Amino acid sequence: NGSDAGAMQLDLGGLQTDFAVYSTSSSVRSSFVNGVGSQQRQWKIGLMPKKTGMLTIPEIKIGAHKSQALQINVLPAGSAVKQQPTSQIQQSVNNTSQVEVGLQIDNTSPYVQQELNAVLIINDNKGIEFTAEPQFMTNADEWVVKTLRQPTVEANGKGGRLIKFYYAMFPQKSGMQQIPAMQIEGVYTSYDDANQQIAGFSGLSDFFNMNMGNLFGVKKPIRLMTKPQDVNVLPIAAGYGNDWWLPAGAVGVAQRWVDDNPVFKVGETVAREIAFAAEGVADTQLPEIILPTVKNVKQYPENPQIEAIADNNHITSQMKMRIVYIPQVGGKQTIPEIRIPWFNVNRRREVQRRHFPLPFAR
Repeated sequence: NGSDAGAMQLDLGGLQTDFAVYSTSSSVRSSFVNGVGSQQRQWKIGLMPKKTGMLTIPEIKIGAHKSQALQINVLPAGSAVKQQPTSQIQQSVNNTSQVEVGLQIDNTSPYVQQELNAVLIINDNKGIEFTAEPQFMTNADEWVVKTLRQPTVEANGKGGRLIKFYYAMFPQKSGMQQIPAMQIEGVYTSYDDANQQIAGFSGLSDFFNMNMGNLFGVKKPIRLMTKPQDVNVLPIAAGYGNDWWLPAGAVGVAQRWVDDNPVFKVGETVAREIAFAAEGVADTQLPEIILPTVKNVKQYPENPQIEAIADNNHITSQMKMRIVYIPQVGGKQTIPEIRIPWFNVNRRREVQRRHFPLPFAR
């Protein structure tokens, strides 16, 4: 009551320990009865807990006054939430039952460094606007993650949408490993406050004292997490040997002389290109190609060009290399073959692909 109400400010300092304050808004209603003024001021404070377990929302000071402390139980990410009844004071802010997230994988027992495909599915009935790309809560020592294709959006049959993100994942360690949780951050528009105020005003005086921003909806942040999943990552296959471990679905090799029908002369250069592609392999996992020694021929390999190409189903990594040869003596010479061992994850056996020898002409 009186003229001091408009000057009162909240002290939110006590909230910072266990919560992130992502929004504050307020609305004011004034009235005059028999020449005496009074105000009703309401603050709405958006909080996001920083940890799980029993937390205390501390007393909030407003001038010389303070609110009561509140005890809440913060559940782990992905937990089922029992919906609480709403009232004029307590309302469900995020209503996460309207948004469901999950991660589907196509293989629960891959070999170490073998491609595993994952699909993040978001069943969205709130109209989320993403503020960042979904992120796996991991590091490169555990998993190598590549985007497999562009996200897709389709109707979910309930007036909302199914949003799907596609990934190729490569485990870097064998044994029981955990596919980490994915974090999705965004905002959605809440009309709860507007609906409450529209239902509550009884005249033009109340209407003009409404917070007009709430009438058209309020942007509120939302953070979602998928559940971690356990997979049994198989070690390098027994009997594979000491060769570079390359678990792939398919491998292809090709070669050509840069000049068609080249003429080989002592002391003059001839260039050769070789290409190597492996399906279901990250570009960081491609082997270094070791060139065998060629008698009476000097060879100068250039730095290889390596890239990963994503299609609808797999990551295919390829390497291209240019090699310059200089014959030192005349006569017929033979360039030895280049062997690239790899493990066929479909047949679960070792295979070898090679560049066949290309003879020098006299």
